[in-house]
Amino acid sequence: MSANRKSKEVKIGLVVDYSIREHMQVAAQAYEEFMDFIDPDPGLSPSKTAQLSDFALEWFVFDYKLPRGISPIEEYIRKNPDRQSRTVMRRLEEAFATQFVARFWLDEVRASESLLVVQPYHDETIYRIRDRAASYDLDGQVGTISIRLAKIEDEWLIIGNIINYQPIVPSERMRKYMLEAKDTDPATFIDIVKLDY
Repeated sequence: MSANRKSKEVKIGLVVDYSIREHMQVAAQAYEEFMDFIDPDPGLSPSKTAQLSDFALEWFVFDYKLPRGISPIEEYIRKNPDRQSRTVMRRLEEAFATQFVARFWLDEVRASESLLVVQPYHDETIYRIRDRAASYDLDGQVGTISIRLAKIEDEWLIIGNIINYQPIVPSERMRKYMLEAKDTDPATFIDIVKLDY
């Protein structure tokens, strides 16, 4: 996952490593469940297949429920098995508490400020996201983007993978329609991923 590209690093990799180490069989079952739901085209390119594996891992860490009814990130936060610092754990707690996935209008990107400005399809809230790598990759672009955000130390960050980016510039009519069509948008990470596969 792309947690390393943030100035305020959220060490999701710790959760991934712990979850696979402690729940290897459950992680394998979750991967199969994810792939069964997505039902990807068998002729998918190797890069798309690798991307799907990253998505499956992100879904497992944040959204999958372990047999105890909590997600792997929740378990990691409760146990702190690697004896991480208060700062690391506070950032993980904030990531878990504030994270959400949505499809957004990408209205502005400025690499010079590591900034992306987005608005959810079905909400008029404007999010100013700090992400060096994404702002560099998308500098000057507009369109649509599907991502998982979290608020860490008063800044919105991308804490997972960019699920999708399309350089589609919506008309005001399209934006208004999507804003009013709140019940038609996929509500979960796995539903958003399925849209592209």
